Amino acid sequence: MRQATVLPLFGVFSALLPLCGCSGTASSALSGTPAVVTPAPVAPEPRTPPVKEPPARVTTRKANTQGMVFVTEYHNFGYEKGNMFRTPEKFAKDLKRLYDLGFRPVTASEYLNDKMDLPPGASPVIMTFDDSQPTQFKLLADGSLDPKCAMGVWEKFAKAHPDFPMKGTFFVLPRMWDQPKLRAKKVAMIKEWGSELANHTVHHPALRTKNDETVMSEVAGGIELLRKYGIHEPAMFAMPYGSTPKNRALIKQFKYKGQVFKTAGAFLAGANPAPPPGKVNRYKVPRILAQPGNLGLDFWLDRVEQGKVSLYVAP
Repeated sequence: MRQATVLPLFGVFSALLPLCGCSGTASSALSGTPAVVTPAPVAPEPRTPPVKEPPARVTTRKANTQGMVFVTEYHNFGYEKGNMFRTPEKFAKDLKRLYDLGFRPVTASEYLNDKMDLPPGASPVIMTFDDSQPTQFKLLADGSLDPKCAMGVWEKFAKAHPDFPMKGTFFVLPRMWDQPKLRAKKVAMIKEWGSELANHTVHHPALRTKNDETVMSEVAGGIELLRKYGIHEPAMFAMPYGSTPKNRALIKQFKYKGQVFKTAGAFLAGANPAPPPGKVNRYKVPRILAQPGNLGLDFWLDRVEQGKVSLYVAP
């Protein structure tokens, strides 16, 4: 009797064992609750980094890092006659013509320091603006750019052509485009564009006609003006009228009233393209005046179209 009773019970437990699994218990199997099975973690599939498309080549010109560089020189904008004036419409045409010929803007500092960020096939152009004329940079009552001033014209062009940004070099006088209450805002805008401020003396004299004391006073005064707006030397410098002082050493560095003043590069007032970085005399950089006629900007752009200028071309 006792043996007959044990055998069926052993059979019941034998049947339940497979239901318990490795981590389950007999009680869970008997109660009907399923055993919890934790899935093994699945490793995430490795991400393939997106393929970065190379920038499109701007022109079909071959790379030439030993070619000439255009440094343009602008002063006033309006409808008065004379070589110092460029109409807003003509400035817009300049921008379009430079763009179509494969030029892209860089600053004077980027050029002289050979740190020009250019797409392949592009040629650099350094857009410089002298004398702080109000027609270069004027803000309206709502804080926007006057569409008739040079920066207003360039802003419109840059919106349509984002690869020709508002990046230039402003050789300033103390007037700084007038509108004194808006001066700090204008300086902030210039920095935001990627442009730069540079020295053009205090009173715009022909330095060759001045003694050393006056030359140092004029250059140092311009540098001190830049310091007020967070621009520290050595700064770029454009000599008024392209007039070089008799003591040429004063262009580079001098000590005046207990302080040392330094210049990073000096620009002339004409009249041809400049040598490439590394070969240019950084204290005697030629510029091209934005004017019609012989050796003006129109003349040199015509020569580019005619294939008569060996331009710097980014690889």
